[in-house]
Amino acid sequence: MTADIHDYAGRLRRARERLSRLENSSILLSFIDHLSALGLSVGRVAKYANLLCTLMRGTPFDP
Repeated sequence: MTADIHDYAGRLRRARERLSRLENSSILLSFIDHLSALGLSVGRVAKYANLLCTLMRGTPFDP
């Protein structure tokens, strides 16, 4: 197993913490869980989670 020099697991954990503080956090976290269930790499899921944090802070969202 290779070392995770980019700490993708830590990045994902911190992004999930930020997402949990946002409005509609259950929907956002469910989407992140869905991406993981699809088999995307931890790095890719971390990237999407961080992008969601940025997007949801500046964009109105009404599910």
